[in-house]
Amino acid sequence: MGREKKKGVSGNAANYITRAKALRKLQLSLADFRRLCILKGIYPREPKKKFDGVTKTYYLTKDIQFLLHEPLLGKIREIRAYRQKIKRARAKKEQGTLKTLLRNKPTYKIDHIVRERYPTFSDALRDMDDALSLVHMFQHLPSEKSIKPHRIQNCERLAKEFQNYVATTGSLDKVFVSVKGIYYSARIGGERTVWVEPHRFTQELPTDVDYRVMLTFLEFYECLLSFVNYRLYTTNGMPYPPKMDRTEGKVDQPDVEAGRAKHVQENIAEILKKQEADEDDEDNSENDDEEELKMEGEVTQQSNDGTGGKEILVFSGLKVFLGRETPVSALVFVLRAQGAKVGWDGENSPLSSDEPGLTHWVIDRPAIPGKRRMDLEYVQPQWVFDSVNNSTLLPTAIYGIGVTLPPHLSPFVDDEAEGYVPKYKAYLQRLREGDSELFKESAVAVNDDSDEDVDDLENADENSEAEEEESENEDGSGGSEDEDEDDEMEEDLSKDMAETKEEGEKESEELAKLMMSRKKRNLYERMVHGKNRKSEEVRKLEERREEIETKKAKKRRTRSETKS
Repeated sequence: MGREKKKGVSGNAANYITRAKALRKLQLSLADFRRLCILKGIYPREPKKKFDGVTKTYYLTKDIQFLLHEPLLGKIREIRAYRQKIKRARAKKEQGTLKTLLRNKPTYKIDHIVRERYPTFSDALRDMDDALSLVHMFQHLPSEKSIKPHRIQNCERLAKEFQNYVATTGSLDKVFVSVKGIYYSARIGGERTVWVEPHRFTQELPTDVDYRVMLTFLEFYECLLSFVNYRLYTTNGMPYPPKMDRTEGKVDQPDVEAGRAKHVQENIAEILKKQEADEDDEDNSENDDEEELKMEGEVTQQSNDGTGGKEILVFSGLKVFLGRETPVSALVFVLRAQGAKVGWDGENSPLSSDEPGLTHWVIDRPAIPGKRRMDLEYVQPQWVFDSVNNSTLLPTAIYGIGVTLPPHLSPFVDDEAEGYVPKYKAYLQRLREGDSELFKESAVAVNDDSDEDVDDLENADENSEAEEEESENEDGSGGSEDEDEDDEMEEDLSKDMAETKEEGEKESEELAKLMMSRKKRNLYERMVHGKNRKSEEVRKLEERREEIETKKAKKRRTRSETKS
């Protein structure tokens, strides 16, 4: 007879632990435990069998054991004791003790956590999406009791430094303007980074959000982005922290925390030197070193050619002036990243509105203010974003002042995989391929708003009606009853053959499903359901496009009738 197993020695009971038991084991409060888990990247798990209740939150036991050896754990306990001393001194009104405690507030660093979670630089670049999105969001938030002004200023500094690097190296390749904000995509060091920046509106902070959790994530992401910015700049031979020059297109860039930025630079340089020295001493770090050298070579190559992997930048050689009603900061960033020289209607602009070499004027008004200049093109802001997404300068007539703009298509959608290609997407594809017939078409024909299309449509309708009448006359005059009977028999035969083919395919499909296991059959049914749902969405989009085109055709007919 075998030995009886003790409870909690093996299985889920040994591999998982509840949050309450983890708090007792670590001797932490719930807020401190949540903070430590966020910094270390430890999240709750879902065991197959919840042995201690369905409503409990479970963690891996090895993760909690890992937290027991964290140096930051002692600092958290020290800060908790410090807060109790502050509370006691205020209650007893001991002003001298209180001043001494406030001067000697304990601090901590999370540099070792960043190096622990991202051993190589490529790992850090691969996980930059959330960090950049959160930092760009906090730079636009108003300062409140929980959100201090210095945190907002630090986020603004980090975001500007990263954007300055992307603009200098020309790494930006995709832009999409949505209701949530502006999505940017850049390829840095062989990794694609996508982040979103909210629009520059007055933000109202909702009351149902726990900002302590968000600030904990922000604390880690600030440290991560400081490391990444320093490594990107130093690898490419650029000074860090950079001098934000307004004449190069940086707007609204305050001189934020210059002393603190220098201190951060020194700390990061010292940490990276120690890390490189440790890696040289280790024998198992050869693969990591090769990967780092390869990554640095790719980044250096991007900085040397200044294009970030592209041969020719879209706006290279152009001088663009921005109206004050346009999103200046976003346009300056996008235009600089694609090689244009930018000026705006405001202070510290490197280009004035009377510049003799201006090529384009971006304006977002129904009419041109002042006198129209004939030596440049007037376009709407969407022309800049669409040109970047298509890697070519699009015709300015489609984006002129007062013109109905074409749809702003997302560059992150794979139309071939979705099974539906928008009409304007096909037009842009022909434009990139250099279709000779495309240049003969009118630019307004893409928007379906010209009067010439009305005449073409009416002529086409008249020609089609005449052809139908001729065909009916020919059918009525020629032919015999025997020929009609033969045609009907052929149609019936083709229908029967199609029906039998469909029935055969269905029967073979059912037989194949019967031969499958239950797991494979369920997977196959889910695949078929997904395909049917996608085809249904495509059908709805096509019907919607046909409906819009018919409405436009009716409007053109009524417009031509009123003119005539």
